[in-house]
Amino acid sequence: MGVNESYDLDEIELAKKFKELQKYLHPDKFANKPEQEQVISEKYSSLVNEAYNTLLEPLARGIYMLKLRGKEIPENTEVDQEFLMMIMEKNEEVESADSEEEIMKLNKENKTIMKDLQKKLSKAFFDGDLNRVAKLLSQMKYYTKRNENKSTYSAGAKEIARVACPVLSPTSSSTTSRQRYLGRPIGRGPDTLVWHPALAQPRLPFAFTRVLGGAPTTISQYPILAQLLLDPWATNQYSQHCAGVILTSRHIISTAHCFQYNENTGRNYTKPYHWKVRVGSSYRTRGGILHREKNIIPHPSFDKYYYNNDVAVLVVATPITMTKFARQGTITKPGTDVAANSLCTLAGWGATQRGGPQPDQLQYTMMVTIDQRVCIMRYNTIGAVIADSMFCAGNLEMDGIDGCYGDSGGPLIYKGVVIGLVSFGYGCGLRYYPGVYTKLSHFTDWIIKTIATYK
Repeated sequence: MGVNESYDLDEIELAKKFKELQKYLHPDKFANKPEQEQVISEKYSSLVNEAYNTLLEPLARGIYMLKLRGKEIPENTEVDQEFLMMIMEKNEEVESADSEEEIMKLNKENKTIMKDLQKKLSKAFFDGDLNRVAKLLSQMKYYTKRNENKSTYSAGAKEIARVACPVLSPTSSSTTSRQRYLGRPIGRGPDTLVWHPALAQPRLPFAFTRVLGGAPTTISQYPILAQLLLDPWATNQYSQHCAGVILTSRHIISTAHCFQYNENTGRNYTKPYHWKVRVGSSYRTRGGILHREKNIIPHPSFDKYYYNNDVAVLVVATPITMTKFARQGTITKPGTDVAANSLCTLAGWGATQRGGPQPDQLQYTMMVTIDQRVCIMRYNTIGAVIADSMFCAGNLEMDGIDGCYGDSGGPLIYKGVVIGLVSFGYGCGLRYYPGVYTKLSHFTDWIIKTIATYK
């Protein structure tokens, strides 16, 4: 990656080096090249992406650096008893916490503990004390695993949730989030999560937050992207809530769950006057060209509880001018399936940290498609149904590569073709539960018919 070999690496410099390398290796740049060059690009771009995420994540970085020095964490590494007692006490505190303030306090303490472990690791590496490094990494591994099991808490009930569309409250601005929960998925899109009535209000995540495998990019690299801006209270205060893909000068596709009735606000967002579309901007809060929506057509069989048939066509009131910053996307042909382990790209303005804010600048990350049987099996464990019109993508080997709050409706791209839209998930960036996407090949005929009907 071209950065100094130090545990205390400069994350800004790392991101810069990563961006420079991907500028030359990104598969989208080889879409029209010979197949051999495409294969080489995918291979090395994937390796660079893997290296970036390994170095960015404190635990993975430490394990990698330890291996470079010829040592691994022994399976029987003894964990300090005082540390284990601290973990047990934290578990008890979480289970007994009943207020938002308590969760915020625990979340802050959690970050402090992780930072302290990182400082100790840095010193141990500097001193060359590899036995000490192994012990500290073992603690971090134990602590990280424990936090993953306690990913996100909801008041009154320890329900784990994942987001792709944000939640709305009378005072919050609208942002996008993608959500999931035990039993049924909820979308990814505003600042407070949108919950099904059966669920309690979500708490702040207790797990240590980390970047979800993304890096900054520009709209010229992904000109097919559109931002869907929502004004939930009809106060002319619009903010990004979901994403979409430009199909024609008049049509955009996104996910249907972005427009569903919201029980928290008591409002219906299927009306065009609640929305504007921004195209041609790398930034979530400014620039580009704004268009009013004329019509919103969700799939007639969309299931708001299980997110089956999660797709919608939007009609804008004024035609989109095609430029190098705004361009029509290409969607997959009917009945086309992409093989498992195919390297794909996701771009959007979703949160780059679990529970964190959305970035202003467009981000992208890379992931692979997941075998459908694995996807179904993983989600069956929490009672969620993966239909034929859905598929999974992510990284089963590493946490932190995923879409998140604000990415709903955004495109998953394979060799320049949009194969899926961000639909829902279970937590953000959890390797055991990859993100779930709307399979566009299942809806190509409906999309074509809808575009022809609604001008």
